[in-house]
Amino acid sequence: MDLNYKIIAVDFDGTLCYSNWPELGAPNTMLIDYLLQEKAAGNKLILWTCRAGKALTVVLRAGPDF
Repeated sequence: MDLNYKIIAVDFDGTLCYSNWPELGAPNTMLIDYLLQEKAAGNKLILWTCRAGKALTVVLRAGPDF
């Protein structure tokens, strides 16, 4: 088992997207591209958010390209 990777936790509102609570703001494409490169390199990503219920479902359905 290879344990040589980074774990990156990233907040949603105001970080992955420019906040427009409770709607989705515009995506932070520069950060998303960086995170996708990190994932492709074998690093682990964690979505860190205080959203719950319907607000969280909207985010999860939108996926990385929201």
